[in-house]
Amino acid sequence: MNVYIYDTSTQTYINVADYLHSIVNPDGDIYRLLMLFNLQSLFEDVKKRTAWRARFAKNAEGQSLIDNLVITDDDRDMFDDLMKTGCNEVYRPMSAWGKDIEGAIRFNVKFGDPVHGGTVLSGGSTTQLTVPLPPLTDFSGYKIVITSAGVSINQERVIVSNTMDTITLDSAFDMDVTGLEYAIFTQTDDFIIYYLNMSKEWDLNALRDAYHEAREALISYFVKEWYVVNRYMDDAQIEQGRYGSHLTGLRSALMRRKKPLRRGGEIFS
Repeated sequence: MNVYIYDTSTQTYINVADYLHSIVNPDGDIYRLLMLFNLQSLFEDVKKRTAWRARFAKNAEGQSLIDNLVITDDDRDMFDDLMKTGCNEVYRPMSAWGKDIEGAIRFNVKFGDPVHGGTVLSGGSTTQLTVPLPPLTDFSGYKIVITSAGVSINQERVIVSNTMDTITLDSAFDMDVTGLEYAIFTQTDDFIIYYLNMSKEWDLNALRDAYHEAREALISYFVKEWYVVNRYMDDAQIEQGRYGSHLTGLRSALMRRKKPLRRGGEIFS
């Protein structure tokens, strides 16, 4: 499950499963939940779903409709275009948990694992930043992301080169980031990323359900739009129903708490 949490006090990212298993004190901080959806993986599942649907589909003359219904690699541009809207639509049931986050929805973002973090010491409005780095480590091609709360949060730049105390960026940040916290991430695949605020009263199973429902909703969104474009309205209606069901399930999962409410008194009399 590509879900991480961001500690707003220490500006660090950890896997949500590791975090929830390590909780000792249930009181305190607000964390930031990241849901990451690999766009290539979503596209592969979209192709698979339409292939399954088209296996037995035939027109009035009894001819196979596979060539008409199945999404192929040639349709990737359409997928990217439609998912720009789809990722915003799927975010709506989550918006109550991300309304105070700048850039809570991000599309087609290069993202990988966090490998280092710290504070920008100087040079915050130029392409060369003074930052403390581990020795003998080459971060060329990695991404530096501002993690301090404020107008610069989630801004990112690509690292061109680095020494033990200086990194050179592909372009300067929009404003001075001196004194702000940062994290360095590897760059791997393209993702849709959702940011949500969360407390420690979350159930890991609920988070897994929310992630699953959001992912299935993204797939159903594109498939239904694909069928509409190709005028297969019966198939589009089926996917519309699945899409709505996943959105409902997503909101339900997010509203669940670690300690469920129970009715007082004996269950059986």
